[in-house]
Amino acid sequence: MAIHIGRREFIAALGSAAVAWPFTARAQQQQQQQPVPAETDPWATFESMHEWAPLSADLRRPPPQNKQSPEEGLAKARSSVWVVLATTPTSQSEASSHLSQGSAVAITRSHLLTNYHVVEGQRLVAVKQGDQVLKATVVASDKKSDRCVLAVMGEALSPADGLRGFEELRVGEQVYTIGSPSAVESTLGQGVILGLHTVAGQHLVQTTAPISPGSSGGGLFDSAGNLVGITSFMLTNSQDLNFAIAVEDYFH
Repeated sequence: MAIHIGRREFIAALGSAAVAWPFTARAQQQQQQQPVPAETDPWATFESMHEWAPLSADLRRPPPQNKQSPEEGLAKARSSVWVVLATTPTSQSEASSHLSQGSAVAITRSHLLTNYHVVEGQRLVAVKQGDQVLKATVVASDKKSDRCVLAVMGEALSPADGLRGFEELRVGEQVYTIGSPSAVESTLGQGVILGLHTVAGQHLVQTTAPISPGSSGGGLFDSAGNLVGITSFMLTNSQDLNFAIAVEDYFH
């Protein structure tokens, strides 16, 4: 799930780059957490922003053949995960609008995958990693499946090493979540795959690896640092009901 942050915190997170963005000086002081999506239809209330366009198969990176340690693989995976900050600018006389914070994973030098609900209803999107801030554009999104693709200018991103297909995954396999819960960058969580589900044509990976507010759109990786899925939602009042959208669904 995305987390709503105050306008002042958003501008502070952007740092010196904020002067180039058309934000107002007023800040929303109280944090408001977005409700966890409902079990029956997590994305029923979202309005469509862009039509869905599957990624080209040419962008799909198979897992590399060279062997590397889990530490090396996960270090590379962490470099592919960015904080997403999104807002809709308002005039000086209007009340501050909500600002959303989530995560995204680079799969090419200029494309990132995230969730629709992270940027839903917002007109201005940025991705941040350390002191680097880049303006991002939504190039494809689908509210029903909660998929969204972002693009940045140039080739400034460090993509995930490889992408794993849904059919290649196994229950019991060790996996890791990497995201930015509450804007804390590159937070690593460990767990296993508990289930592989196909619901209305969508492939979902159930995991014990933690998903927290602000980590929506982050990556679910295997022990070699290959991207397995995009962390999307959790079901409340239940244990180990954390779900990621299989990365291959972004190519369909």
